[in-house]
Amino acid sequence: MPSDQLVLSVLAAVFLGAASNAAVHRAKYPHDRSSLALQFMTVVALLLNVSVLGMRALAVEDIRHVLVHRFDVTLVFAVTLTAVAIYAQHFSPIRGLDGFLLPVATLFQVFAFVQMGVDEPLLQYNTASWFIVHQLSLLAAGTFLVCGGAGGAVYLALLRALRRKRPSPLFGHLAPLETWERFGRWNLVVGFILLTFGILTGMCEAAQSVQAAQATRADWTTDKFIVASFVVWALYALGIAASVFVPRFRGRRAAQLALGTGALLVFIVLVVEQVSKVH
Repeated sequence: MPSDQLVLSVLAAVFLGAASNAAVHRAKYPHDRSSLALQFMTVVALLLNVSVLGMRALAVEDIRHVLVHRFDVTLVFAVTLTAVAIYAQHFSPIRGLDGFLLPVATLFQVFAFVQMGVDEPLLQYNTASWFIVHQLSLLAAGTFLVCGGAGGAVYLALLRALRRKRPSPLFGHLAPLETWERFGRWNLVVGFILLTFGILTGMCEAAQSVQAAQATRADWTTDKFIVASFVVWALYALGIAASVFVPRFRGRRAAQLALGTGALLVFIVLVVEQVSKVH
């Protein structure tokens, strides 16, 4: 990576880490007068990361570059989560969500540096339409599902504060439980639809790679990342079906599922994918 891109990435990580710390502090002490500084640091981190992605795309004169290499894809996740956090800072119904999203965005930012110098998978740069749609679908799905998990975390934090029956700084600062339940549910539904579409387009891409002798069927069917993706898909399918047909599964249990599967999704993207040979 060129030195100018590296410097911008490091600065983005510093600003994002500081914004994450400030957002968590503000979630605990909502009356603290640090909102302007928090918003400033979040916007600066977003702009720096977008600049890095733009510079890397221009270097190869192809915007699709950011959908192929692991460093860029991981950084795109950090950008999308940061953008949602900025939206939450200005949209009162989900105010406070940034305190849960920015730490995850910072985690993606840090892991992006781990991707530097990592060998790319066996499946080489592919500009086929299926591949582009597949990557975009999974990026969008991951953003929605992580947001759903963050919404579940907010729901559980509020529920815990309510059960303690003690004054809490969360009251009056965060939206009521019903709002977070709807937010989490719709994020899971939309994310699940996009995840399903991403998996289907990935299957089309796998078929093309087998035909082109880039990888064998065994490479795809036994790959740890592929298997883990199907496990996550099945968990989301069961959870969404249960929330529709089993009313008592809603509320706390649905929030726990959203948080748990969201954390599992982050783990798969950041850790399991490192051992993937085809993705």
